Amino acid sequence: MQHGAHTTAALVAAALLTVTSTSCAPPDERPHPPQRAHHGALRERPPVTDAFPDGTAQSAVEFWHDNPELMPSELDGSTLLIDAAGSGASSISLPAGPGHESLALVLTCARPIAYTISLVAAETDEALTATDGASCGGPTIAVFTTPPLHLASATASIDVDIDVPSSTSYFLAVYGTARTVGERVLP
Repeated sequence: MQHGAHTTAALVAAALLTVTSTSCAPPDERPHPPQRAHHGALRERPPVTDAFPDGTAQSAVEFWHDNPELMPSELDGSTLLIDAAGSGASSISLPAGPGHESLALVLTCARPIAYTISLVAAETDEALTATDGASCGGPTIAVFTTPPLHLASATASIDVDIDVPSSTSYFLAVYGTARTVGERVLP
């Protein structure tokens, strides 16, 4: 394989899953860039400060309203679809309306706890995409942007399945975007 083709293939593979994070630390104290885990997903290195230092979960929507300079630029022009609170394993249906090419999902918890978020086509139970991590409770706020969603119907319903321990309270924010993840590959 020629070098240019190899680089293009690597960029296309990296564009399938884009993860960004927001830290509350000043720019000179922000965490190191993400590092690749063995299965190809981006994982964050431990940051220096805690997004929710008092141990109280806060909606990312509320956090970014209070700290607009920390909202990722990848969410510029997006549409807020869900800002919901919950606890334990649950499923939340996306509201009906115009489809979005991809979605940005943000799960925040009161304490560091492992989580899984899955998108499922409601009518067929077809798994569309999923992400997981070691901590939805900080110290950073991670944003998972899906690859373009190719649904059988523009009006297909999507459920967001959240898997956290039963005692875990969380906030889920879902943004719809018309941009594809391939427009910009994050470092």
